[in-house]
Amino acid sequence: MENRILELLKQENLEIDLGNLNVHTFHSYSLGNIEEANLVSPNLLRYSIFRYLKDNEILNYSDRYLLETIVPKMQNLIQYLKSFGVIPQK
Repeated sequence: MENRILELLKQENLEIDLGNLNVHTFHSYSLGNIEEANLVSPNLLRYSIFRYLKDNEILNYSDRYLLETIVPKMQNLIQYLKSFGVIPQK
C-alpha cells in the first residue's frame, strides 16, 4: 500500500516529508485509536471470553473477579490448547 502511494506521489510530482507519511490498514488504524482512547481493552480474546461468560450466564461471579481472575486463566488455557493444535473445529 505504501509503495502505491509513493508511486502516485511521483506521478503527480508531489514532494512530501516521508517521515510524516503514516500508512495503515483499516484494522491497524482502528486498533491504534481504540488503544489511545482507552475505549476497550486491546486484548480482544479476553473481551470475547468475558462477553461469552456474561451473555450465557455461565459463572456467577462479580465482573471484577471474572476480569481479574477467571478470564486471564481461560485465555491462558485457550492459548495453551491452541499451541498444541487444539482448536474449536477439532
